[in-house]
Amino acid sequence: MKRATLIITILILLLNTTTILAAPGFEMGFNRLQSKYQLNDSFSERMVLKELIGGVNLDSGLSLQASYTFGDYDNYLDANLKEVNLKLTKDFLFSPEKKLALGIAGNYSNFTTSIFSQKLFNIESQGLDLVVDLEKRLTERIGLFANGGYNLAGRYQIDSPLLNNNLEQLTNYEINSDYYLQTGFKFKLAPQLKFRFGYKISRENIKNKDFNNLKIDAYNLSEVNILKQGIFFGAETKF
Repeated sequence: MKRATLIITILILLLNTTTILAAPGFEMGFNRLQSKYQLNDSFSERMVLKELIGGVNLDSGLSLQASYTFGDYDNYLDANLKEVNLKLTKDFLFSPEKKLALGIAGNYSNFTTSIFSQKLFNIESQGLDLVVDLEKRLTERIGLFANGGYNLAGRYQIDSPLLNNNLEQLTNYEINSDYYLQTGFKFKLAPQLKFRFGYKISRENIKNKDFNNLKIDAYNLSEVNILKQGIFFGAETKF
């Protein structure tokens, strides 16, 4: 109930005294992440992730941004990650020197694994995050940025053909923590073109309410800790 009240309050703050009919500006970008994906103590490998970004910025201070992230790891254990994110933010402090924006984001994630071409397990999640965007201009061509998000509500589902015959999937998970932070620098290459370089980390901890020690191979699916971290670089343009 508290989370629902908080979500409604944020929506009211975002939409209050704004007009959706304001003249829009568009932005596009991409990132390449050299990421380390760690699942409990059983899986820890480096994955190259690509992120495509598109957005609309309104004169009212509202911004709508969508991103798609994908990548894989190919070895005796194959892993594939796909993420979709839709973020709505409102500028509460905006000037040529600094920016502060607050908003909400909906996200979808799908992490699949297989061993010797046989499916091992799949982790699927949907969530709603509270997000904060910060920017600070350091010089005429260099700026500092930081983006963070904290889960307000979400749902996890794990399925595997190796589960017991009467148990096709696990759904009753409690989210203990789910957040991310990325920070770095922006370098102005042209009036509407910037290069980005930074570091990103995210953590997820979920615990199943029905099972205490349910394992597939060496993977404990009752309590799952996911850590993703690494450096990224990319570019963005506005028009």
